[in-house]
Amino acid sequence: MRITRFTASAVVLLLVGFAAGMFFSHADAPVIGADDPAGKKKKNEELSDFMRQKLDSSAFVLEGLLTENFDLLTKGAKRMSEMSRAEKWRVSNDVMYRHHSEDFQARVEKLLKTAKDENSDAAALAYFDMTMSCVECHKWVRRVLVADAKPMKVDGVAATRLKE
Repeated sequence: MRITRFTASAVVLLLVGFAAGMFFSHADAPVIGADDPAGKKKKNEELSDFMRQKLDSSAFVLEGLLTENFDLLTKGAKRMSEMSRAEKWRVSNDVMYRHHSEDFQARVEKLLKTAKDENSDAAALAYFDMTMSCVECHKWVRRVLVADAKPMKVDGVAATRLKE
């Protein structure tokens, strides 16, 4: 199947917005982890790196969509599915965070099915749905987890830490 110009344009615009949101959301990323400042800084850096890997996997999906390379699309989606089940993924035990996480996992599974079916239009829509799930979760994290964070200092630099 061919991807329509509209679908390709919509996906590209969505990815640009998603990338910008991910970039700017990490500026306020909460510090989580051990009680010592060095441990907190390390945990925050690990989480930031982990989320960057998720964004990189999303780029594989987009490239697969635009080139109709379903193997590449599947590679990126499988990686995101694996990541969403990793311990690093769970930054909160909050019921809403778990809901966002489960929603993301379901949308990635839908994306994998559309890739298996080699249905580029359905895959583009599934990618959009998955990306919206990311955006909604990151909005929630910024509004709830980061907004509720307590101020602190890490190596003399102002930072935030989630309430425990």
